[in-house]
Amino acid sequence: MDVIPGPVEPPSGGYASCVYSRPGGGDTLYHRALKQVRFHYQWIVLHEFLPNVIDATVLQDVLDNGRRFYTFEDNKPYMPVEFSVAAYRFGHSMIRETYDWNRAFNNAGPPALAPATMRLLFAFTGKGGFRPPNTHLNLPSNWIADWRRIFEFDRPDLVNPTRKLDTTTSPQMHDLPRPSVAAEPPVSLPARNLLRGGRVGLPTGQAVAEAMQVTALTAAQLTDSAHADIVREFGFETSTPLWYYVLKEAEVSGGNRLGAVGSRILAEVFVGLLEGSPHSFLSQEPTWTPTLGPTPGSFTVADMIAFPGTNNINPLGE
Repeated sequence: MDVIPGPVEPPSGGYASCVYSRPGGGDTLYHRALKQVRFHYQWIVLHEFLPNVIDATVLQDVLDNGRRFYTFEDNKPYMPVEFSVAAYRFGHSMIRETYDWNRAFNNAGPPALAPATMRLLFAFTGKGGFRPPNTHLNLPSNWIADWRRIFEFDRPDLVNPTRKLDTTTSPQMHDLPRPSVAAEPPVSLPARNLLRGGRVGLPTGQAVAEAMQVTALTAAQLTDSAHADIVREFGFETSTPLWYYVLKEAEVSGGNRLGAVGSRILAEVFVGLLEGSPHSFLSQEPTWTPTLGPTPGSFTVADMIAFPGTNNINPLGE
């Protein structure tokens, strides 16, 4: 797996940006608390997040038998472009058109103001031109998340499931706000992903599958979709952009988790970042298990949200 030169800390956002920890030391109360929080977050990434989005057998293979493709340069982990520009963009296909976000923004109609959409997210965080340039405004108070609708707490009927992992995306992803988010054409996020992959010279999905010695998708599988004409027009059925290939692989396997190529890339990079960080529990204390939360030896995102107190779960109230 090729890697690109750059800073030791990975540039990507989300879970990946936090597993490779910043250097730190000392034995003050602050440093002990910092280590505890860091270890618990890394546990969530490795034992809750990854098993929910990739093939668990692939993850276990990497943990038991080591990484086969993602190697470091000069013993320092870097961010592979196959991860940052293709495989880890799988989440774009999971974004819903609307969300039941809290009692003010949901799909139930009045007295709710409106469904929660990506458009509102862009607007409320300043990327939609909603607020004047160079000003700082607080997030609207009625946009605070009701976490019961995002993670599993005591109301499973409220939870918003994601969209399936497949080769389609929400219509909003094809019309990004202009010019705050998409300053130049195209305004379609999928199109931008494909162009970026081509510009950085990503290998095709078939090439990565061959390198990993896994069975590649067939042309029939790759053209079994509403995009068949476009796929054939550009020869993608035999030379498929890696991002599209990873999504199609997930779609073919049911859409609940990534397939062989996508799972291997994510498993090796996440485990590699943890192994490469001198401040992770995998490198410092490989047998460490969580000490916080209601269940000894386990810790989830829901546990993390609830830890400061139950009022944190739904600050806006019913």
